[in-house]
Amino acid sequence: MDDWKDLRYKGELHAYMIPPTDLNDTYGELEGVDWSTLSITAQYYSDTRTSGSLTFVNTNWIPDSFIRIVYEVPERDYKRVLGTYAVTDAPETYENGQWKTTATLHSMLYTMSLDIAANRKTLKKNALYTTAMKSELLAADREYILEDALEGRVSSTTVMPSGVSRLARMFTFCQNTNNRLDVDPEGRITVEPYTKPAAKSSKLTVDIEDERGLTMDGITRSTNYATVPTSAAVIYRYTEQVGGKSVEREISAVAMVSTASHQHQMHRGYNVVDLHTLSEMQPATEARAQKLALAYLANDGGEKVEWEFKMKYLPLWEGDVVDLVVSSGNERYSGTRKCLVKNITLTGPYLDMQLTLKETASGDTE
Repeated sequence: MDDWKDLRYKGELHAYMIPPTDLNDTYGELEGVDWSTLSITAQYYSDTRTSGSLTFVNTNWIPDSFIRIVYEVPERDYKRVLGTYAVTDAPETYENGQWKTTATLHSMLYTMSLDIAANRKTLKKNALYTTAMKSELLAADREYILEDALEGRVSSTTVMPSGVSRLARMFTFCQNTNNRLDVDPEGRITVEPYTKPAAKSSKLTVDIEDERGLTMDGITRSTNYATVPTSAAVIYRYTEQVGGKSVEREISAVAMVSTASHQHQMHRGYNVVDLHTLSEMQPATEARAQKLALAYLANDGGEKVEWEFKMKYLPLWEGDVVDLVVSSGNERYSGTRKCLVKNITLTGPYLDMQLTLKETASGDTE
């Protein structure tokens, strides 16, 4: 289904009860769902990625089953799984002769955040990280897909402490191998090579002023322009023994943005310094301090621009990249803006969407 601007279609939502022990099986369809209560949120920078809530009345609900949400447009042969969720809370109330259940839905990554490892884990030198990942996932009874994961070996024997979640361990393994941890719509944990948002291809184009467009209720732009660092300063203080006496020494360096940048002091009217005071620096040289200052400025000196708006349904998810077309307004922020889908919330019964897009030029930090 390509032309989502043609709203002459009828979508259907379905909820299926899934056995926790087999994500490929089903107990059947959940009845009595009030689809106007559906809310699903996916967040790129959230450790657990996705969550939601749903209410059902006088239902055939089987406690302890997972819930899988599916969206279909039969006449256009479109089907999409919107997630498979653990029910982490399900209070029931009796109103007007009916029992009503409000389910809190969480991803399988969330369940791993609750699973605390009671024992230390030793990773021997040269051990494969994917082997360590599989061990944690099996201990948590989670199904997984690791076929595309980047491999890595442990550089030196490492003891991972007890008392931390299996999710935290998985994030450590992924960070050490440049992988991204996620969960697929069927509820399987996935590990895939990390790709910077700026390096991704745009999935589709959203034109906020298109007469046939899907945006609703306007758009809001936010930026940290006023507090973006103009310069980064590094200060390293240390004590040196000279002739039997302790002498305080200091090495410092400053890196400045280009005068062409609209954050520069000559344009913005004031300077914002990103200060880093170091307790250690090797080698202890001005060249090293200058290199660090440049690195800090490159990492923290970019303006973060975000856009928020509501729109009709599009097949998007956190981590997707889109081209946002802004035809008017401040010329500094107009034109085609390549953006990461940072946050997305879908609400029933029509799956209207609340989007937060972050321009990929802003870097990949929250």
